[in-house]
Amino acid sequence: MVLKLLSTVVLISSFSVFAAADPDCPTEAEPTVADQLAQHVKGCPNNEGIQTICGHINGMTSGEDEDKYHYQTLIKNAACVSSTDSASQIQSKIAAYWDKYGKYETCNNPNFNQPNGSIVKFAIAKQFDNFIIDVSHRWKLNLNRIDPADGRTVLDYAYDEYAAESSRGSSIANKIKTYITILESNGAKRSKDL
Repeated sequence: MVLKLLSTVVLISSFSVFAAADPDCPTEAEPTVADQLAQHVKGCPNNEGIQTICGHINGMTSGEDEDKYHYQTLIKNAACVSSTDSASQIQSKIAAYWDKYGKYETCNNPNFNQPNGSIVKFAIAKQFDNFIIDVSHRWKLNLNRIDPADGRTVLDYAYDEYAAESSRGSSIANKIKTYITILESNGAKRSKDL
């Protein structure tokens, strides 16, 4: 099924993403469930609050409704997930959002060794298991994009961090090795394998 997404104008700052709906896009949902899945509704993507997502990659903030973490709420809102969507609809909407806008989901942080790096790389650096599991396993996002900030995929970054931590004899290396296993088992590849 080909997903139709609303055209958007994307304005990028060093910390955030803003998008505005194209006024020429349809404003009413199609009558069939398949069509409703294939298109986003008026106002999508809804990037309200998404610019703060990096601050929520730590497990310390609670989400709304069934979401345990606030980043889950932010991503679902951005992808226009509704409370009536099934798990597969949620996954499809988030994946469509990520395919179109994931390259703009970057983080800058003094404790992150990759300026303007992918939010997934930031989650690895912060050792935030839940985010890694959500993006790779639960939402099945494409993690094989080469990050323009460093020319590496998420898996390249994980391997490099694993090597660095292993050479220091750090216990963090074992955790990063677990991330590598999770990422690889969910289709992540190194840039040389793309």
